[in-house]
Amino acid sequence: TSKIPDERFAEMAQLWPKRGDQPWRLMQTLWSDSVSHKGSNLFSDPEYSNDSYIAAGPKSAKGRLDEQRRISMSQEYGVECPSVVIPAQKSLEMRFPTLDILEICIEIYFHRFHPLMPFVHKPTFSPKHSPNMIVFPICLIGLFHLDPAKTRGFVARHLSKVMENCTTLLSKPWSRSDSRSLLVVLASSTLALSCAAAMEERVHSEQTHALYSKVLSVRWLCSSVAQQNGLFEAGRGQPIASMLPQGRSDDQAWKAWARAESTKRLIACLVMVDSFFSSGMRAHPIIRLDTMRFYTPCSTSLFEAPDATRWAQLDSAGQCMKPSMLNLRPNQTFLPADVPLSSIGLYSLLSAVWLRLTDVKCRLSPQDPTPILIPGELYQKDEAGVLLVPLLRDIYTAYKADLVRSNPNNVLFWHAMCISLTTNMDILEIAAGRDGINAGKEALERIAGWAQSPSARRACLHAAHIYAAMSRRKVSDGTTFLSEDAIFNAALVLGLYLLVGPDSLQEDGETEPFELLDDIDWNGLAEEGFAGYVPSSSNRTKSSPAVRFVSMGGPVSFSSMVLSGGLNSARRVLVGFVSLLEEVGKWKAESCATYFAS
Repeated sequence: TSKIPDERFAEMAQLWPKRGDQPWRLMQTLWSDSVSHKGSNLFSDPEYSNDSYIAAGPKSAKGRLDEQRRISMSQEYGVECPSVVIPAQKSLEMRFPTLDILEICIEIYFHRFHPLMPFVHKPTFSPKHSPNMIVFPICLIGLFHLDPAKTRGFVARHLSKVMENCTTLLSKPWSRSDSRSLLVVLASSTLALSCAAAMEERVHSEQTHALYSKVLSVRWLCSSVAQQNGLFEAGRGQPIASMLPQGRSDDQAWKAWARAESTKRLIACLVMVDSFFSSGMRAHPIIRLDTMRFYTPCSTSLFEAPDATRWAQLDSAGQCMKPSMLNLRPNQTFLPADVPLSSIGLYSLLSAVWLRLTDVKCRLSPQDPTPILIPGELYQKDEAGVLLVPLLRDIYTAYKADLVRSNPNNVLFWHAMCISLTTNMDILEIAAGRDGINAGKEALERIAGWAQSPSARRACLHAAHIYAAMSRRKVSDGTTFLSEDAIFNAALVLGLYLLVGPDSLQEDGETEPFELLDDIDWNGLAEEGFAGYVPSSSNRTKSSPAVRFVSMGGPVSFSSMVLSGGLNSARRVLVGFVSLLEEVGKWKAESCATYFAS
């Protein structure tokens, strides 16, 4: 080798084809870029590192919106911004809101919407020093909550502009230097899609579907060809613990942790977005389920801690610096113990399971020319579908206490998935008149057969407990987009079961009616009523009232009202569900309640 001159090596090097640089992927630098961002908040501009919204106090101008920012937003989104104060009686949809109204909208956003998708770190958030892309959709969401009747037109038109802006930006190439800007666009898109989901005229629009597809499938989320190193594949990126300031509790450490936590929560919210839209569109999820892993959000109390001192007190052991990773890949499922520390942790887990269920449904349903009454029977033939019931059982076993006492939207989600395994909601909707008279009569005949099955009776239990869970809801719990659909579906399940009146509903004078709203030991019920599962002998031996009802049927009561079947029984139950929808509904409760009332 010493006989080969150096010049020869140099010449040969010039002849080799040049390899292009590997394209940058967001996950490769996600955590280091979030932690090292110079702004106090993930979405704050770097030059304003101390002007927080909360620390300044409600009457201070520091960190809050000003007239200059109001004008900036109105100009960016193409709206005339008059200096004249708008009379209170005029519709806000005709004019850009005043500064006072915008401030109120931000407060409403944090009070009513933020608990459902909490990825903005409020203690360090500064509207004055955050991009319009974040602040304006926050204002639109708050404005819609403020007075939907008056502001709906304004919100719908200007939401369209926000979505157009996001879609355009997501279509451009991105580089490492743009990582924080990319997170801002992701956050803005998440806010815009969430706002659209609340508006029936926007949720199914082509523009909404285009942004949904773009935000979850653009190439920077995953590497070429094999979709590796994606945003939803946490194991492919940097270990987050190695990026966080371990062993520190100062102000800078708190803010660095908060920026990383906001990023984790944004990813969880994107999982929730995919679960809502893929289910609503009856389409395959965009996120790849066979590789999906993401970090679990830390506790709500930590995320809401107002300063570094309180944050350090709440996490004296430093566990927040070592988050767990949620793995729902088939046959590799790992359910971390810290998932229920936050409501969003549980809800994002359930959303991920919903994605798997939606995917199985989309793959198998077209193969069945005659829609099956009990979807679980079809899912038993699928490698992924057969894992759904054990997964739902394991989730309840692992997080029972937290599901019961946490935000009721969480346990509602679990019940809704159980119903989807025991009941074909399409057939129930047709029976309720969706496709006209002839189709409705045919569907009712089919449902009469379904109502004789253990699966139907199990579905009734879950439907009743959706009612029970949401009856305990507090205003601060909010109402998710799925929850109203779930309440509506639960009403259909129980109402139609009673309408067709299985013979077992008739009282025989000897059997005590089973109270559908009584507490149920779901672990004791096990897989009773799920298609394809043979109950264990021990389960039969215990023979709790719930097990006996699912396996053999019998008379029932609902809130102490004995229901013998038929139209009157169905109406009595539907009245209760209508009242519940009117009480807890926010997004489309009026249309749902009107349907049942008719």
